[in-house]
Amino acid sequence: MTANKTEEKNQLIAEIIANLRDLPTKILKNSTDLYVQKKQYSELIIIMQSIVASHTKSINDDISPEGKIVYSNDTKRQTELRIRLNEDKTYQNYMVSQKNIKNEVDDLVIKAEFYNNTLKSAVALSRLIGDA
Repeated sequence: MTANKTEEKNQLIAEIIANLRDLPTKILKNSTDLYVQKKQYSELIIIMQSIVASHTKSINDDISPEGKIVYSNDTKRQTELRIRLNEDKTYQNYMVSQKNIKNEVDDLVIKAEFYNNTLKSAVALSRLIGDA
């Protein structure tokens, strides 16, 4: 093996070792970020559910001038609920936030799997090297 190849190999090994040393910090940060995002997502769902409940109550309480229930069957009530939620800017903003948080959670889960797989590979590699 030439000196240049040996140097490249040593540099690559040094980079791998440095990345492995950073792995626990990355795993901890990722876990913390994932916890925070999941908590925000849960809180957002509760807020959105309260908005839906408020609209549902209003729809159920709607009475015509003749004293009759305006939305007399479930299909009409569900249609009116969809209309009101589509027109509710606050609810729509929460929907966008919910999608963004869900995407962030999905990304963090992928990172967690990557870090976990990297750690497993490092352990397997160290066992192979130890057996050699």
